[in-house]
Parts: sequence; structure tokens; C-alpha cells
Amino acid sequence: IAVQGFTNWNKRDFNQFIKANEKWGRDDIENIAREVEGKTPEEVIEYSGNLILYKAPFHQLRISYGTNKGKNYTEEEDRFLICMLHKLGFDKENVYDELRQCIRNSPQFRFDWFLKSRTAMELQRRCNTLITLIERENMELEEKEKAEKKKRGPK
Repeated sequence: IAVQGFTNWNKRDFNQFIKANEKWGRDDIENIAREVEGKTPEEVIEYSGNLILYKAPFHQLRISYGTNKGKNYTEEEDRFLICMLHKLGFDKENVYDELRQCIRNSPQFRFDWFLKSRTAMELQRRCNTLITLIERENMELEEKEKAEKKKRGPK
């Protein structure tokens, strides 16, 4: 849930970053940096620190779905999934099983049969979709910023 986009990070870099996090744990920046081709440890540190959440992410996070809203999940459910995934650490081995447990223990979803009946695999698919939407939104924001800077010209 990045505040600003990273235009020099493409989907391949992101996937390498995620896999390296799963392999080494999110604190082993040296090894993670080695696995993300063409990135320095400093760039990896900046990137990993960029999943900075809002002050109250469970309420403030807005996801731009575009045409990909999907019929099944509510925005509240999606917010919860992405925030809990971040909190648990998406580099954890059984994170989607833990996420399922969090949903079951959460009083706000006490009567939400749909969300409570999702498998770990379905939760993983949904989270991947949400991450892709958030990445796309960040890239669009970055493009807009670049366009604005070009319009303004050099100072």
C-alpha cells in the first residue's frame, strides 16, 4: 500500500522481491537485494519500507477497482484482507491460513458467511488481484506526476 509509485520497479522486480521475501524473510535485505536483479540494497530498503500504511488503513484505504470490482467481495472485506496481509507479513509461509483465522476471529465478519467460507487459496487469489490493482493505481499516479512536472517545465 504504497504512498508513491516506483516507476523503475516492474512486475518482474516486484515478483522477485516477493519471492525473495518468502525465501529469506522480510528483514534479510542483503539476500533479498541479491535476488532482485539490478537493484541495490538501498533501493530494496526504500521499496520494502514503502508499504507504509495510512494512519487508519482499515478505514482510509481506497482501492480503485476500475471495471474489476467483482461481484463477491465488499470494499470493507478487501480493505481488511490487504491490511491484515500486510500486518501478518506477506512473506510468511502460511500467511493465507493465518489470514483465514483472522477473518474467523474478527467480530466485524461474524455474520459474513461468504468471507468466512473462503479457502486460503481463494484468499491468496483475491489478495493478488488487490495488489495488482494497487500497483496499477500507483503507476498511474506516478505517470500523472511526471506529466504535471513536464507541463510546469524547469524552474
